[in-house]
Amino acid sequence: MFKGICATALGAMLLTSTAFAGDAWFGVYAGPRFNSATGDAVTQMTDAGGKKASHMGIAGGVLAQLPLSPQVHLLLGAGYTQRGLKLEAPELFGDVSVQAVSSTMTTVANYLDLNLGVAWHFLGSEGVLNAVSPYVGVDLLPGFFLSGTSTAEFGGSEMETKLTSDDIQSFHFAVRPNAGVDFPISDGVRIGANLGYELGLTNANKDESSSNTTESSIKWNGITTAIRLSFKL
Repeated sequence: MFKGICATALGAMLLTSTAFAGDAWFGVYAGPRFNSATGDAVTQMTDAGGKKASHMGIAGGVLAQLPLSPQVHLLLGAGYTQRGLKLEAPELFGDVSVQAVSSTMTTVANYLDLNLGVAWHFLGSEGVLNAVSPYVGVDLLPGFFLSGTSTAEFGGSEMETKLTSDDIQSFHFAVRPNAGVDFPISDGVRIGANLGYELGLTNANKDESSSNTTESSIKWNGITTAIRLSFKL
C-alpha cells in the first residue's frame, strides 16, 4: 500500500510538471525532526509529574516545485514522517516512593504524509531569482497513520507495545510554516536547507474509553529540518 501510494503521488507530480516545462524542479528531501506534542492527555501526564524530553524522529520523501511566477512556487510532495513524544518521570510507573528509579515513556507514530505548499522566493535587485535563493513558505500536511510503538522503561526493564489504528487516528492534519535557501551545484542541480515548525491541528489519540475526546487529545508538533536535492526537469 505504501509503495503504491508513493508511486501514484510520484506519477501525479511528474504529470503536473508538464504544465511548467523547463521550469519545474523535482527532488528528494530528508532530515531529522525534534518532536513534541500538546493536548489535554499530555497536560494530564505532565501534571502528574511527567516531564517532556527531547524526541528525535526522521522524515524523508519526494517533492516537486512548480513555479506559478518568478516569486511564487507551488510544492507537491509525499513522504514518510516519524512523529512522537517522550516523557520522563520517576513516578510515571510504579509507586511514587520509588523516585530514585528513572522511568520514561516514548511514543512513536509513523505516517505517510502528502504535502501541498507554497513558497515565496526573494528576488534579486534586478527582479529575478538569484543563484542563491532564500524563501519563506507554508505547507499543508495531510497524513495517514502507518504504524507505531509505545515503549515504557522502568529501571532496567523495558516493555514495548505496538500501536494500531485502534490506538491512533488514521488521519492526521498539520500546517508547517517554514523558511529555507537553495544553492546551485551545477546547471540544473541544486541543494537546499529548510527549517520549519509543524503544528498539528487534529487529535491523534483514539481513546474509545472516553466519550469526550478533548479530554484525551494529543496533537503532534515539533521543529522540522531537511536537506533537499533538486533536479531541473
